[in-house]
Amino acid sequence: MVQDTISDVVIEILARHTGLAPEEITPSLYVRDDLGLDSIDAAEIMLVLEKRTGRRCEVDEARTINTVSDIIATISSGSTA
Repeated sequence: MVQDTISDVVIEILARHTGLAPEEITPSLYVRDDLGLDSIDAAEIMLVLEKRTGRRCEVDEARTINTVSDIIATISSGSTA
């Protein structure tokens, strides 16, 4: 999966989960402060992303996620399932 596609998938899933329009979600948005997601929401989203992209995310990596850009980078660098 190429970078643009991963970005699109991340934004699509975040939009679905938050109720925001995809064009409202930008890489610089903060997951907690801007999107209002808590750690349980973030864990659910990461599981959906792993299933959708076939890439795994380590728990330690997930803990360092602050922005949408961090999610994209983490999924992009994840190992394939």
